Amino acid sequence: MSQLAPDANPWLIPCAEPPPGVISNFYKQSPLMSLTIGVVVTVFSLMTVASTLRFGTKYKNHETWRLDDLFVVATYVLSLTFGAMQFPQTAKFGFEAWDVPLGLLLTKWTRNMLATNSSLGQVMLFFGKCCILTFYFRMFGHMARIRMQIYATLLLASPLLVASILMPLWVGPPAYNVGTARLTLAIGIIKLAVDLVIVYMPIPVVLGMNLSRRKKVGVLATFLTGSIAIIADIVDLYFRIQMYRGATRPFIYGIYITLCSLTEAGISVIVASMPAAAKVWKRHVVGSSLYNFVRSRFPASITPTLHIIPSDLQAAKAKAQKKRRWGLYSIPTLLTSRHAVAQNEATGHVGAAVLTKTEMTMVREFRRSLEQKFASLNGSSLELRDPLGLEAGRSTT
Repeated sequence: MSQLAPDANPWLIPCAEPPPGVISNFYKQSPLMSLTIGVVVTVFSLMTVASTLRFGTKYKNHETWRLDDLFVVATYVLSLTFGAMQFPQTAKFGFEAWDVPLGLLLTKWTRNMLATNSSLGQVMLFFGKCCILTFYFRMFGHMARIRMQIYATLLLASPLLVASILMPLWVGPPAYNVGTARLTLAIGIIKLAVDLVIVYMPIPVVLGMNLSRRKKVGVLATFLTGSIAIIADIVDLYFRIQMYRGATRPFIYGIYITLCSLTEAGISVIVASMPAAAKVWKRHVVGSSLYNFVRSRFPASITPTLHIIPSDLQAAKAKAQKKRRWGLYSIPTLLTSRHAVAQNEATGHVGAAVLTKTEMTMVREFRRSLEQKFASLNGSSLELRDPLGLEAGRSTT
């Protein structure tokens, strides 16, 4: 079907020969429309919630905007536009190749749509990577090693911007050729490599922090949310390889690739907004009536570590108490605390300071040493007052 007859109608000719026994149908609804609606609505909903929490927290705390905030807004707007474009694209091309008329590929609308979709998608992906990298720079930019990794990752992701210029020049019939397929495959490999570096980058930093294991797991869980993008990258790369090999389902695979790209951009916005979501969770969710109700529905055996693992402050207090030593300077404290306990018991307020047998022995020995030292120096006896009754019944010389 390299050349058409002069009297042939391209709107009645399929883009590919149907299999034996299959008749082309140019008027049915796309079977991928439900998938497209589900992915786009889900990604937009999660992005909107994450962005609202992020900028709502900044507005409430009167925080100034940073570079990562601008990239989040840009990625959100680009994703919104890119996702809206998927509905007409899926409605027209979400079919097998034999169910798409050749005349549709030859229209100016198709060329413009494919060129815009390809260019916008690459810019959206690049800005999505910049969301996380600038967020890392704000969090860990004081470390020289992390700064170098961020610069190297930005350099690795820069071909996405180059592709945003080349793809509109090559894509679309009749310009779609082997060069376009190679560029498409290269983009998939670059995206996967960049996301692997982004996910790995904060792991050594968090593991080296002076935090409890529980808090390290919580911080890592916040950053490792981006690992979902790696799954989307792998799926995306699989379909790009199939396109490079000359797949028999180019239109359907193309829809899958665009949905994976949209998912990656959405995850970038969500990951960059996770710290703000964590603040809202701790301040407004934990301790609320709904939170306590949900917690009460689960058996106590499911969450034993919440009560067993102490916080950093509790661990520091326990360590300080173990290192405490009693010296001579503590004797007045012991005497006054014992007297205070007796008064509190008389008024109904019992204190926590109670003398043990060891402490009472220390007081007795100290009293005796003072009496003996006074007697040796002055040649007379000394009778110390005994407000605690520690020496009751004992006669002094």
